Amino acid sequence: RLGEVEQKASERIAEAEADRDRIYEEAETVLTEMRGHVDTARAHQTRAEAERDTAREQHQTIATENRRLRADLDRDRADYRAQIERRDTEHAEALTAAHAKADRAAREHRDQLTDVLNRHLAVLGTNAEPVRDSDPE
Repeated sequence: RLGEVEQKASERIAEAEADRDRIYEEAETVLTEMRGHVDTARAHQTRAEAERDTAREQHQTIATENRRLRADLDRDRADYRAQIERRDTEHAEALTAAHAKADRAAREHRDQLTDVLNRHLAVLGTNAEPVRDSDPE
């Protein structure tokens, strides 16, 4: 009977050792897979952090460029506004000068016509009254 018990115990021990070895192998396989997943996750995290850092740098570069362009635009806008104001002033001055010149030329022309008409009347010797300047000034 003792031999039979020893044989069953040996068989159970062998089965238990086989189960243990199988469980260890499965655990090692799962542990290896989990380490692979962790390594993959770390690699993805590292890549994501690098992309995040690159995006931050690009954002800073773009924001800096945007501020510079905005300042350039504001400066150009002010320059153009000043140019327009100067041109408006020059235009108004030129227009005023042209009106004054036209008025002076018209007055001189009327004076010349009046003088020509009066001489003509004098030459004809008519009793007509001399033409007077009708300028309201």
